[in-house]
Amino acid sequence: MKLFDKNKESVTRILVTNDDGIASVGLACLVKALSTLPETEVYVSVPAVQQSGMSHATSLKSHTHVEEVKMEGAVQAFTVDSTPSDSCLFGLELFNREGIHPDVVISGINHGFNTAEDTHYSGTVGAAMEGVMDGIPAIAISTERFPFVDRPYQPSDFESACAAVLQFLPYALKAGTEFMYNINVANVPPSEIKGWRATAVGHVHYELQMKDERVDEKSFDRWYENPSRTMGNSETHPGTDTAALIDGYVSVTPIRRDWTGYEKIPELQALVEGWTLGE
Repeated sequence: MKLFDKNKESVTRILVTNDDGIASVGLACLVKALSTLPETEVYVSVPAVQQSGMSHATSLKSHTHVEEVKMEGAVQAFTVDSTPSDSCLFGLELFNREGIHPDVVISGINHGFNTAEDTHYSGTVGAAMEGVMDGIPAIAISTERFPFVDRPYQPSDFESACAAVLQFLPYALKAGTEFMYNINVANVPPSEIKGWRATAVGHVHYELQMKDERVDEKSFDRWYENPSRTMGNSETHPGTDTAALIDGYVSVTPIRRDWTGYEKIPELQALVEGWTLGE
């Protein structure tokens, strides 16, 4: 099955992935927005079902079902019965088989912020990180009704997030792969967004009330009831993603693919110098 026209050298090719799955309203809005760009081809490879909170999980040793589907604005789209990272890997593998690298990976638009400590849990961020690990520039994009309103998402909820992606994309295409760029934007009209802030990872505190119910003598069911969230603001955590969102800005956080704390290596080496595990 031939996917790509190698003669279209001037075309920008975008691989879109996510963690909310093929039914995501944010995914549909993102693909439509990207497809309006001139000389651009959009390809989609996403989980078949909701996979939030899967971080960078993969299933390299498992058989995975893949299905081609139709999606407005996409040249081709596939669902992958696995994690967000696996979905990104599958899309990248399709490109590699044709001898072509996509120009950028975009993961989202996620239904809910991916900020602070939540960045570690995020399947949206994990899928984008898969892109930079494969040598492809990558963006993770997330939005949330803020203050939160409990109702289903609809296309109008993603207007500002789509605008943010289109504005940042020219930079991302040239930014290299040392960093993945994690963008968060509140779900308010673009005219109400004050601007952009380059931010550090912030802090979020969850109040979790754990409940459990005995099933039998040796087991019980457990769940969290009425979790609440407090985000770090400009007073408690200045310069961070959560503070920027509270203050009405788009947050963009550069996240290294190399997690090494280089500044700590000399201290650790001095500590372990001469250590052995024998007598």
